[in-house]
Amino acid sequence: MKEQFQHQISIRPKLDLIRKSEGLNYDKKQKMFKFFLKTFFVLFIFATVLALLFSYKVISLSRDIFQNGKKSSLFFNLKRLILADDKKIKGEEEGRTNILLLGMGGEGHEGAMLTDTIMIVSIKFNSQEKEVVLISIPRDLAIPYNETSEFKINNLYAREIEKTNDAKKAGEESANIISKIVGVPIHYYIRVDFEGFKKIVDSLGGIEIEVKNSFFDKLYPTEDFGYQTIYFEKGKQIMDGEKTLQYVRSRHGQVIDGENDEASDFARAKRQQQALEAIKDKAFSVSTIFNPKKAHDILEALGDHVRTNLEPGEMLKLFDIALKIEKKKIRNEVIDNSNNGLLYATTSSYGAYILLPQNNDFSIIQSFVQNIFNLKSDELEAVKIIILNGTEIPNLAKKYAEILKTENYNIVFFDNNASSDYEKTVIYNKVKHSFPYILKTLRDRFSANIALDLPKKIKENPEIAKLDWDMIIVLGQNVGETELEITNSKSQ
Repeated sequence: MKEQFQHQISIRPKLDLIRKSEGLNYDKKQKMFKFFLKTFFVLFIFATVLALLFSYKVISLSRDIFQNGKKSSLFFNLKRLILADDKKIKGEEEGRTNILLLGMGGEGHEGAMLTDTIMIVSIKFNSQEKEVVLISIPRDLAIPYNETSEFKINNLYAREIEKTNDAKKAGEESANIISKIVGVPIHYYIRVDFEGFKKIVDSLGGIEIEVKNSFFDKLYPTEDFGYQTIYFEKGKQIMDGEKTLQYVRSRHGQVIDGENDEASDFARAKRQQQALEAIKDKAFSVSTIFNPKKAHDILEALGDHVRTNLEPGEMLKLFDIALKIEKKKIRNEVIDNSNNGLLYATTSSYGAYILLPQNNDFSIIQSFVQNIFNLKSDELEAVKIIILNGTEIPNLAKKYAEILKTENYNIVFFDNNASSDYEKTVIYNKVKHSFPYILKTLRDRFSANIALDLPKKIKENPEIAKLDWDMIIVLGQNVGETELEITNSKSQ
């Protein structure tokens, strides 16, 4: 035994020399392995603690944020969070979930309970991919109170909170009433006040906004119920919470560099949608998701200023869904009164400015919202459309006719127009207020003007004179080379 031991000792230096000659150093490798093992262990513990802290933070805020009326143990709530991936949200099995967003002034603001922002986030589910449409409802839309009177929809939540003195009931009843107005079920509501909105943006480190027009507003309200002048310069810029709030709230903007109007509620609705998308992009960025301080600050802002009937697990499920939705699959729509759209402006019985649906028929709005993702084939086929090329771009009408036909539009005729000087596309609608949601879809698609009076040259076209039609689209130069390239690629 002694001789064997001495033999092992004698060959050890030789083995060490062989290992060194072959670049092997077991002591070093063992140290490296131990280092990586310790590092992995520390990171694992850190990640676990963060996950538990996040989960506990969500649960601890549940009584404030999540107004579901349930009181559960910490263990039960943790289990619901862990199993959130296996749980479907409301509406998912039916293929569509609708969430009502309500933005209001809150404490310290004039009209604290009036909803300055009313928006429906509609998520469409199918086997391949998900789509989202943000549908803004104007605050001046008048909804029926009884057979003889109406009130503005931005007063709905305030009326409900005054009636019930219960934020949860007010939110749920507001969602129920708006559901009847738009003709789709509202599965959830989220209410946020101005201060919470600012804190969320600040917690993200600001958001990037591309301002379309340079404009100023001399009548922006101050916290002491006065007015101040605010200014926005055209182009991309990083906005903090206060600047973003000003951007989405401004109602009296005067454009000094640009083409669009910034003084209407519809322009404001589009800015609100723009900011919401920017918040979504920043919130789901790597710099936010892996930043514990940002996550903590956002949760603090939510706890103090946000109320919803979503459960914690459902909120995390929506978070997971939002991560997977591509930006190109998010669309913005505004229920408006521009260019013979869905609404018209008038005055109420007490002299206030209000908006009502065309022909005072809310089914027009309901059809638009119900068909916001895909207009039904039979509805598209019912609208007989003529396409004319009002430019010198060859075969433009033919190319668009082919594309629209693949989308189930009923194209009854296409040709070159008698004149080729149309700078902007015009849609001639045969009967005023007919097919409003299809008209709006085409108007937005082509950035078109809407008209009723058909030019004499088109009327005298013998081919058109013998046709039965509902709309004539005269394509203008604004279609542009980019649109033409897209059209070419689709028609090949």
